[in-house]
Amino acid sequence: MIFGNININSIANKFDDLKSMIEGKIDVLVITETKLDNTFLNSQFIIDGYREPFRLDRNRHGGVL
Repeated sequence: MIFGNININSIANKFDDLKSMIEGKIDVLVITETKLDNTFLNSQFIIDGYREPFRLDRNRHGGVL
């Protein structure tokens, strides 16, 4: 099993690059500093062959929702 961790510092504009980089290469990926909040749907971040993301969002400035 291959695990990965990436501090992405705002995933919204980088998701397609991340997706192409990890598909078929990583089994479990932890992504930090996504800068996501409840305005972003899980469906925006689905990668074929992977489960729906588990999220623990804060607001875009890092504070608790």
